[in-house]
Amino acid sequence: MEEFIESSEGIDLPIVFEEELAFTEAFVRQTKNLKIIIPHLGMLGGNPMDFLRAFKGRENVYFDTALAGSDTVMKFIERIGHERILFGSDIPFGTMRRELEKILSLTVGDDKKECLLSKNLKRLTGLT
Repeated sequence: MEEFIESSEGIDLPIVFEEELAFTEAFVRQTKNLKIIIPHLGMLGGNPMDFLRAFKGRENVYFDTALAGSDTVMKFIERIGHERILFGSDIPFGTMRRELEKILSLTVGDDKKECLLSKNLKRLTGLT
């Protein structure tokens, strides 16, 4: 695992990591600056609010919004900022329309919605 982490950090490769909270915490502790994306705000690995508390201070941990409720997305934005939240649809389990409408209906400015929908991912992957 150590070699995988070092190699990924060396090429600045973000990874999607979907596991239960305890395993995710153990993995993240082994990293220095590896960019980690937790899908569904962590809901498939436990309670999203537990994931939020565990990784609030870890600037290298990002979350995607797929299948999460609008209220939960807003709690994440309020507590860690919009910069670490990425749009996710989880097709075919979610629908693009529903997931997009969820983000567009959030009570945040259009600039933040644009970050959620594209700019954050572009920045994370070096496409900006």
